[in-house]
Amino acid sequence: MPKNTTLLHLGSDLAGFYVVRCEAEAFFLDHLYVVDAYQGRGFGRDIISAVQEDARLRLLPVRLTALKGSPANQFYRRCDFVLVGEEEFDNHYEWRP
Repeated sequence: MPKNTTLLHLGSDLAGFYVVRCEAEAFFLDHLYVVDAYQGRGFGRDIISAVQEDARLRLLPVRLTALKGSPANQFYRRCDFVLVGEEEFDNHYEWRP
């Protein structure tokens, strides 16, 4: 399993995974994926809340990138992330404690 990757299991099912790197200046949520069958059950929000709590304890922001046009953009905004930059295909977000 790649470094910084956490697998989400529900019973014997793989429900998703996420990758978080903690650097000196910020936490970076590099990937968050929940299998379609498990979306809408709060798993993504629970993961974000846990990452935000870890970041809060270290007084660090959380940064991530989402593909423009993806429903993930609305999800991250609902999780209190703020749009801080844009590129041709990506939106960059940040949450601060």
